[in-house]
Amino acid sequence: MNKTHAAFKSTLLAAALLSLAACDRGNNETTASNSGTTDSRPSDTVTPSNPGGLPGTMDTASAPGAMPTTTADSSTLPGTAPGGMASPEQTINTNPTAAGSTGTTPSTEALAAADRSFIEKATGAGLYEVAIAKLAVDKASDPAVKSYAMMLIDHHTAANDKLKQIVGMRDATLPIAPSADKQKVIDKLAKLESGAAFDREFVNTVGIHDHTADIALFEKASRDAKDAELKNFATTTLPTLREHLNVAKKLPAKKG
Repeated sequence: MNKTHAAFKSTLLAAALLSLAACDRGNNETTASNSGTTDSRPSDTVTPSNPGGLPGTMDTASAPGAMPTTTADSSTLPGTAPGGMASPEQTINTNPTAAGSTGTTPSTEALAAADRSFIEKATGAGLYEVAIAKLAVDKASDPAVKSYAMMLIDHHTAANDKLKQIVGMRDATLPIAPSADKQKVIDKLAKLESGAAFDREFVNTVGIHDHTADIALFEKASRDAKDAELKNFATTTLPTLREHLNVAKKLPAKKG
């Protein structure tokens, strides 16, 4: 009886030990399985979705401090400079005023009344002297007078062109022909016969009288002109006008 009871107790103890070992093995397997998987239960935190995009992704445009995303690689755009920077050509094409242009035409510069008066008088005088010098090339008998007339044509044509260029963006209207009183002088000389009388009249009238008046006009503008370009034009033209006067005074036809 005692032997039977002892054997029974041994059997119960072995069964208990086997049960404990089985429980430990099950717990270890459960732990190992849980370490390789995520909790499938829904999270209390709601992740915003990107409208029109994949659910569960963050909208970078709405994230504070997020940098905007681009839909294309700028390095693949035509005319793009290395490093993704837009080239000058691309910048001008997309924004024409970015290259330093305002996109508007410059307004005409206002002129002082005295400057406008100088422009009109100087232009009229230049047109007159070119026209009457051409007449002298045809009618003068003295070769020195013809040569003088050709010099006047060249110099006054150049001065007229320069003045026209300066006035181009200013609010002044240039004469297109000599004034009425200057046209009378042209008509008077045109009626004279070729010879000493014509030569003398041309030299005294155009070479001396008219150039004396021109020098006075340009000297005043070189001092008083408000427009810097006009003042410079008057100053740089004066030596030529003085040369014309000095040459005229030395021509033999003056005393003929």
